[in-house]
Amino acid sequence: KLSKGDTLIILSGTYNEKLSIKSSGESGNPITIKAQGNVTISGKNKSGALLKIDNKKYINIVGIKFADMKADESQAIYLDSGTKHIIISDCTFDNIKCKHPKNEEDGTQAIYAVGKSSKPVEDIRIEGCHLKNIGAGYSEAISVEGNCKKVEIKNTKVEYTNGFKGNIAICFCIGSGGTRPSNCLVSGCTVSGYDQIGRASCRERG
Repeated sequence: KLSKGDTLIILSGTYNEKLSIKSSGESGNPITIKAQGNVTISGKNKSGALLKIDNKKYINIVGIKFADMKADESQAIYLDSGTKHIIISDCTFDNIKCKHPKNEEDGTQAIYAVGKSSKPVEDIRIEGCHLKNIGAGYSEAISVEGNCKKVEIKNTKVEYTNGFKGNIAICFCIGSGGTRPSNCLVSGCTVSGYDQIGRASCRERG
């Protein structure tokens, strides 16, 4: 079990399993999960979230590749209500695909953050990541929904390639109960092959 201040080093290889984080770090002593070499978390024959962070704080995810998921209503990384102070840096997301995109309710995301009115997702930084071959269906490659505060996406590349169906590259959208993201920032990012960056209380630079 990881405790505050711990670093988990994942050795080079492909892992066909989900990650689970059951503890929180603290300010100055985060929990860090870091790749050593080429580390892939494979989504083959998986659905749901490959990594779900639910109501946890001060977690760093560094240098991991999430790949090869073909499922509906699924995510590589899911940040659920109450999650705060998260850094996702230098990660790659490749071949994350909605299996049956038939209507507007069908979608799969590389990164999905959703905050409820009583439990916001707050202080999230996504930096230096590369998203490619994201077939989000009727959703978005990165989706920030509902009561999310201070979400910053920096120096991240989002590519839509190989004929994968995608909607919006990065979206900040209203959630249930009419809550919406606030004080968010997108800077230094490049987007190709998607319709747009969706904005809701979001500043965009670069």
